[in-house]
Amino acid sequence: MKKKQSQYERLGVQSDKSSVKEAFAGSVENEYPNAFVNIVTDAWDPSWVMTKHGDGNGSKSVTHWLYYLATGDEKYLKYDSADACAMAADIVAGGFTGTQVLTDTLDINGNNVDKELIMANIRKGIDCYRQLISNWGILSRDERINRMNFLGGETADLTDQVGSYVINVDVFSRMDRFDVITGNVDPGDSIFGFSSGGQAHWEDMENSGHMLNGSTRTRTGLLLPEYGKRFPYLTSKKNPFRGPFKIDQYVPELGMTIAQAQLCPTRQFAIIMKMVIDELKNAGHFDKLHAIVLNTGGGLTKCKHVGSGIRYVKEIPKPLPFFQLIKKVTKETWCNMFKTYNNGIGAEFIGDNTGGHLEKIIRYVSEFSQVVCYKLGRCYVSTEKGKNEVVIKHPLGICGPY
Repeated sequence: MKKKQSQYERLGVQSDKSSVKEAFAGSVENEYPNAFVNIVTDAWDPSWVMTKHGDGNGSKSVTHWLYYLATGDEKYLKYDSADACAMAADIVAGGFTGTQVLTDTLDINGNNVDKELIMANIRKGIDCYRQLISNWGILSRDERINRMNFLGGETADLTDQVGSYVINVDVFSRMDRFDVITGNVDPGDSIFGFSSGGQAHWEDMENSGHMLNGSTRTRTGLLLPEYGKRFPYLTSKKNPFRGPFKIDQYVPELGMTIAQAQLCPTRQFAIIMKMVIDELKNAGHFDKLHAIVLNTGGGLTKCKHVGSGIRYVKEIPKPLPFFQLIKKVTKETWCNMFKTYNNGIGAEFIGDNTGGHLEKIIRYVSEFSQVVCYKLGRCYVSTEKGKNEVVIKHPLGICGPY
């Protein structure tokens, strides 16, 4: 029986990127198939490994530009490239905490958007990201050999293909093979989750927790149809604006405006990943950490990308207010919400909690970073050999297996 598609999928968007994996199966090289990122032997030293990851801001850029058009305020534009960096920096989930080489790609339609304004804000965002990473020690302590290098990139004028603009970044890194987080999850492992909401120690605003999940659906599902009429190049006939809110409208149950909820910066979870990794290494318990997952595309089912033959059973807290609002307005089911949005759990740490060592360090990092963490559940043997499954228990029932 064919599963019913979510509203997100009916827009032509695959949250789990399954078609991409199928298309490139057998071509993409990866010596650690259970890890969160693709890793191969280093080209210069076989005792080291290397990785390169490309990612971007998705369609959130459309909302950034719409806010600027509607209000004349460019304050959110710089978060485009910072969000893209947050996505690409998930190489830290594979253990890569040393030197990073960063490049960017901007696809833009200069007929519809202010190219100079966008480029200036992309530069600001990358500069802010590099400064944040430096301040919070994402790189190893020896600055002589560990640094963040930005080598520029490509700006493509694509007036026929792009309605507004798209920003992507690539990050390359290498490290000692001993430091790889392999993704070799075992039955019995514990699952811990860090919140995507609230306000981390380094953040200057409250975060709704939205990150980059389901931006296409959120934007058109919440914002007024008038925006499609005023700016037709920012939408399509298949996905028109159909919501009840102005973009700068204050929503009491959120404690912020719709723009603040949609456009707050994606949390730089690489900082938390690095803290956990460092503390585990210092305590001699690095081997307890088996996998890290950033809950972006695929939402709470993203953990299917790590391990092999594992059934992930998670009991999540009540979804954050913004996700409750999205569900209420769009009338999407919770089971589909969970595979589109993170719903308040931005990153997960999976490993052996024997003796409580892993949990102790995760709790310490949570307190230090001021980001709430939860003990979500455990790992079991999958009912389908070699395949991963996810079961999500929530206040209103059970969803899955996905």
